[in-house]
Amino acid sequence: MLPSETSPLTKRPKRPSLEEVMAYENNLVIGSFLKAFAVTNEEAHDIFNQVKAMFWLINEMEHEGFKEQQKHFTIDDSLVIIDEMWHTFILFTKEYDRFCRETFGYFIHHLPMVDTEKSEAEWAAQIDGLSREQVVAKVMNEKRWQYTYVFKKLGQATFLKWYTEFNGKYTSEYILELRKNKFLESITVELTELKPELKPELS
Repeated sequence: MLPSETSPLTKRPKRPSLEEVMAYENNLVIGSFLKAFAVTNEEAHDIFNQVKAMFWLINEMEHEGFKEQQKHFTIDDSLVIIDEMWHTFILFTKEYDRFCRETFGYFIHHLPMVDTEKSEAEWAAQIDGLSREQVVAKVMNEKRWQYTYVFKKLGQATFLKWYTEFNGKYTSEYILELRKNKFLESITVELTELKPELKPELS
């Protein structure tokens, strides 16, 4: 799981409405995502909308004191495709920095999990001796606050999209396949433009 962290709220922290955040558009980011993943234009726009909603949610958590409670928004398996769009946006460093500071008044950092071995060891110790059902219950209980917060702030439709639709559709295996298919597609185009008869048979 990946946490998000924000720079301290200095000077002029902002608390825009969800509508204001969702109004932001960036076709360069969406275009770059389309070059990396074999998704439709509609899917790319939808995923970009979800990452904007996530930014708004992170900002709401900042203003509502979640950091003081040692609670950070985490990206689990259901939200990996949203995280991929976040990665794409960050590559446009000036655009991302401007968006964060003009929209929220500070830079929203993306931090990878560190000391993974220790985290895995601690987790293994915590679930040692538990049944599968007990492990599932433990995970649900620890993340319940986040699920509840997403539902409360973004509504049922977004909650179901993130944790049901995306969970079933954008699995890690499928995301890897989307990358592979896009790579093969780009190679095919390059070879075809170079010499049409070199076009490989893809199955």
